[in-house]
Amino acid sequence: MEMQKQKPPRKKNKIITKRKVLSATMSGTLLMTSVVIPTAYSLLSNQITAQAAALNIDLLQNITSSNNSGTSTTNRWTSNSGSHNVDFTISGGALANISVLPGTRYATLVVPPELRGYVAATGNTSVSTNITIDFNKVALITAIVNAGDTLISDIAPLLSSNPLVTLNLAQVTQQLNLLRGIQDIGGGTFTSTTTLSNENALLSAPLDDGVGHILSLNVKTILQNLETAVNNLNATGTGAIAVNAALTPLKLVLNGAIDDVLLPLTNGTGNILDLLLNVSALGDTTITIPTKITAPTTIQSNIDANFVGSAVQTTLLDVNILSGANGISYVYLAGDVNLTLVAPTGDLTATTSAVGAADATATLPTTLKNSAGADIPVTSKITNASGTAVTNGQLTAGTYTVTYSATGYDDVTQSLVVSDPADTTAPSAPVVNDVTGNSTNGYTVTGTAEPGSTVTVKDETGTPIGTGTAGETGDYSLTLPGSVGPNAPLTVTATDEAGNESDPTSATTPADPVSPVLVAPTGNLTATTSAAGAADASATLPTTLKNSAGADIPVTSKITNNSGIAVTNGQLSKGTYKVIYSASGYKDVTQNLVVSDPADTTAPEAPSVDTITGNTDTGYTVGGKGEPGSTITIKNPATGEVLGTTIVDKDGNYSIKLPTGVKPGTQLSATATDAAGNVSDSTDFIIPALTSGMAIGNSGIIWVVSISQVVNYQQQMVQTLAGLV
Repeated sequence: MEMQKQKPPRKKNKIITKRKVLSATMSGTLLMTSVVIPTAYSLLSNQITAQAAALNIDLLQNITSSNNSGTSTTNRWTSNSGSHNVDFTISGGALANISVLPGTRYATLVVPPELRGYVAATGNTSVSTNITIDFNKVALITAIVNAGDTLISDIAPLLSSNPLVTLNLAQVTQQLNLLRGIQDIGGGTFTSTTTLSNENALLSAPLDDGVGHILSLNVKTILQNLETAVNNLNATGTGAIAVNAALTPLKLVLNGAIDDVLLPLTNGTGNILDLLLNVSALGDTTITIPTKITAPTTIQSNIDANFVGSAVQTTLLDVNILSGANGISYVYLAGDVNLTLVAPTGDLTATTSAVGAADATATLPTTLKNSAGADIPVTSKITNASGTAVTNGQLTAGTYTVTYSATGYDDVTQSLVVSDPADTTAPSAPVVNDVTGNSTNGYTVTGTAEPGSTVTVKDETGTPIGTGTAGETGDYSLTLPGSVGPNAPLTVTATDEAGNESDPTSATTPADPVSPVLVAPTGNLTATTSAAGAADASATLPTTLKNSAGADIPVTSKITNNSGIAVTNGQLSKGTYKVIYSASGYKDVTQNLVVSDPADTTAPEAPSVDTITGNTDTGYTVGGKGEPGSTITIKNPATGEVLGTTIVDKDGNYSIKLPTGVKPGTQLSATATDAAGNVSDSTDFIIPALTSGMAIGNSGIIWVVSISQVVNYQQQMVQTLAGLV
């Protein structure tokens, strides 16, 4: 088994690609090689064959083509039979003479017109071929043969003069004979990519790479065998030393000539392979092109679809030429008798060269759709009002009937209206008297033009932006949208009924006046609900706003919430809203609207003072209960000084630490203030003298630890009362 190395590109874009060699054997003068083949080659059963005239670009003679569709004139595919895998096989033999043809070798299969678009390649084209080559036309091969003949002729006298010397030249002679003249050097198999081209009309596969690969392998085998035979030349017997000495330079010359061909072939360099390809020809060859054919659903009548296969060498794959190749095989399809030809809609038209002339030519369709949507080739016939056939190109003004015919279909008709030429004189350019307006309200273009003509105004890009008709006196007035914009260049043309357009007249839209703007109101609007949590607030909204010129402008208003959703005035809950004011011709302006619940006017109940602990030095702590969330404030009512504040917790408890220096016997007051600012009645209390072992509240002393503390407290109370007197 041998693996070929990747070779660089050769001239003429012929590239030997890396392929796995399956076998390379030699038997006499016949060499057989193989390259990768996707499936084993086998002759097709139930072959359908036919022949046609040969082409002068053919690579083979006696070409035949066959396919395995299984169809025949009595066994046709129906229009609803779907897709079928069909292999086309092209076979032929060697040409009588080897001719050097320009271009690339291809295997080709022409798809019949009826099935173009319904045939696809399903794999690579496989090729099995023998190769014949005229070695006499390759100078490097001739040099090898000449060097071999020189070796044999130069060594012959030495052998004659030394009868005891033995030298076997049979292998050298045999291999040299394989390089003389025209030789069948054997063959092999290969695959090539199949391409569908020429608007789905041609399947083709290039052959040069595959042929070149086989040619290279087989010629290399001959040269390698020859080189081995030369290297093995060794005379024996009495006098052999002299003969071998004479052989050495002769062998060097012959091996050098061999290497001049063998090394480029092995390394993929030089143009030796191109030289060999140019003087080689295909022998017995079999080509298989795999396809998939989808039966059309639009066949009106039976089709005998003839596929034309060939092997050619050409610079241009011309479908028209290839359609005349030798190998023809048929695929038979059955028609659908239910299809109908669809008559074209509308009238055909044509025009004479002058009034009264009989020279009008109508452009007639060459295909029509059938009821399945397929294009059907048709022929046409024109008849006059009397039913007499007339000649297209000799028609006078009038109405005719065009009859379309297609094989297998009923005729359909279409009307043809021939008219004399229309007026070709363009009207005068229109006059533009004035362009008024602005970008807000639009523009008006006025002027005069040919009476009855269509006046068209276009923008600077040539796009029509306004049309109108000139009246009996020629006056026109056109309205343009404000989007045209100020200072915009315009062109105005007049077109008569015959379609003749005048020269353009230039105009320009006026500049926009400086427009006043709507002035947004300052400050916030306010509204109040009927009760906390209610959704019934109604805001008083202005119906006019000032513009920047000081004019009162009627406005409409819309209220939206923070999410931008419109809400209904009169159903507003507490929160902040946006009021949007709109007026025709002005940009919108906005104002904030703040909706609040009504103020709380009920004062909380007076707080309780339940505990007083601490002393003058460290400060007293007052504890009690009040309305949750309210603020407890302790003051000295005599001085108005606030001694402490705190917030009542959710359970109604509070605790306030008074500053140091507050003395026992001091009368204080506690009030509660809610979130709305309502202040409760005050709760008065006195800082006790005894705090270590007691707590004093609204109901007096709770408990006492020692008599001395009571005496001390009584003394302080006496002093306090004396001070009050």
